[in-house]
Amino acid sequence: LPTPLSSFVGRESACRALSGLLDAHRLVTVVGPGGVGKSRLAIEVADDRQERWPDGTFFVELTGADEVDDIIGDLAASLPWNSDGAGGARTADALERSLDGRSVLLVLDGAEQLADPLGDVVEHLLESAPDVTVLVTSRAPLHIPGEQLFELPPMQLPEGRSPGQPDAEAVELFLARLGTPADTLHADEITAVDQLCRLVDGLPLGIELMAAQAAHVPVTTVLDQLRSGRQDVLAVQRADARDSDPSLELVLDNTMQLLTSDQRALLGRLSVFRGSFDLLGVRAVGGPDAVDDFARLREVELVLLHPRSGADRRFRLLDTTRTFAERLLAPEESDRAKRLHAEYYRDLARHLGERLGDPTTMRHLRRESLNLRAALRWFLTSDPAGATAFARVLAEFADTWLDYAASLALFEQLLETAEHQPDAADSDRAWIQIAIGWPLFLTGEPARAIELTE
Repeated sequence: LPTPLSSFVGRESACRALSGLLDAHRLVTVVGPGGVGKSRLAIEVADDRQERWPDGTFFVELTGADEVDDIIGDLAASLPWNSDGAGGARTADALERSLDGRSVLLVLDGAEQLADPLGDVVEHLLESAPDVTVLVTSRAPLHIPGEQLFELPPMQLPEGRSPGQPDAEAVELFLARLGTPADTLHADEITAVDQLCRLVDGLPLGIELMAAQAAHVPVTTVLDQLRSGRQDVLAVQRADARDSDPSLELVLDNTMQLLTSDQRALLGRLSVFRGSFDLLGVRAVGGPDAVDDFARLREVELVLLHPRSGADRRFRLLDTTRTFAERLLAPEESDRAKRLHAEYYRDLARHLGERLGDPTTMRHLRRESLNLRAALRWFLTSDPAGATAFARVLAEFADTWLDYAASLALFEQLLETAEHQPDAADSDRAWIQIAIGWPLFLTGEPARAIELTE
C-alpha cells in the first residue's frame, strides 16, 4: 500500500461500513463523484485491516492502463512472489494460478476507464482464487456477480454554528490542511471556512485545494475572490501546481470521457434544476427517451441520490457539477432546456394548486420550492403571461419563500401582468388578488387589501 503524506481526517462511519462489507463480501467497489476521496478511504481501510489477509494487501493504480493486458501486468507486478524475474504470471491464467490458495486483498484504484475488461479479469480471478478479496475504487461499477457497491458521499457540511459545537467533517479537514486550530480563528474566518467548504460541495479534493489557497492569503480573501468571479471554483489549484495536478474541473473533464455525446447533453440540460428533482422532471427536460442516458449519469456518480430521498427517489447535482454542466450546452440549447423546465413546473404548479391542503401535496411543494421559484423567474422575464399560473401555489407558500415586502413586490408584478394579459384565467387573477391581500394589510394598506380580497 502507498503511504499517504497527510493525516486521514473524518470518515469514521464510512470506514466502519466499508470494513464491514469487506468482511462479508469478496468484491467491494467504492463509487462516488470525482474528488470525493475514494482512493484515500480504500487505502485507510486496507491498511487498518492488513491482518485479515495474511498473504498480503496490495495496491494497483489503474489510471494509466490502456488495455486488459496492462491490467494483468500491473496486478502481477504488484505481487512479491512474482518479482523473481520469471515473468510467469503475465497472463490471466498464470495470474489466477499465482493467487490460488493465497489470502490476499487487492486494492484496484481508478478502474472507471477500463471497467468492462477489468470486470472480466476480476470475475475469473475470484472464481479461481477463493481466498482473494478485491477492493475497487471507480466512478462506475464493474457489473459482475457478487459485486457490492459502497457509495461514498461528500463530507458532512456545517449546518449552523453554536458555541462549543464540534466542527463538521468538511471543516475539520479544511483546518487540518490549513494547520490552524479552530479556536485561533475569528468569527468571520470560521464563517468563510464554512462557506468555502459549501462552495466545493464537501468534496475532499476541493477542500484541500481551498485550504492550500488559504495558506498564502487570508481565508476571507479566498472567499471574496471566488464570490467576485476573480477566481473560478472549478479551476482552483495549488499555488505550486503542475499541469498534471488535479482540479475539480480536470476531474469532471475526465469523467466526461466515460459518457456519450447524448449523455453529456443530458447532463447539461439537468443543470437547469435547482435543489432536487425526480424522473418526471428528467423526462420533461431531457425527453421521453432520456431514462437510459440518465441511468448512466447516475452510474458514474454525476447525478446523486438526494440524501433525504424516500420511496419517491429524488436526485440532485452537486453545485460544482451543475456549474460545469452549464458549460456543456450551446446558448440555444440552454434556452430550450430552461423553457422546458419552466413549462413543466408551470403545469405542476397548476396541478398542485388544485390540491392544496393535502399533506402529500404540501410535502411535494416543499421539495419542489426551488424549482418552482426558478420557473416563476423565467416566466416573469421571458413569458409573463405564464407567470399567473403560479398564483394559487404562491398564495399558500409565498410567506415561506419571501418576506412580506418581497411577497408584495412579487404579487404587484403578477397583478400588473394579469391586467395586461387578456387571456389570463379568471381564477389566476383571483388567486393573485387573494394572495396580495395579507402583505398589503401588514405593510399599511388595509383598504386596498380589503378591496382586492372582496
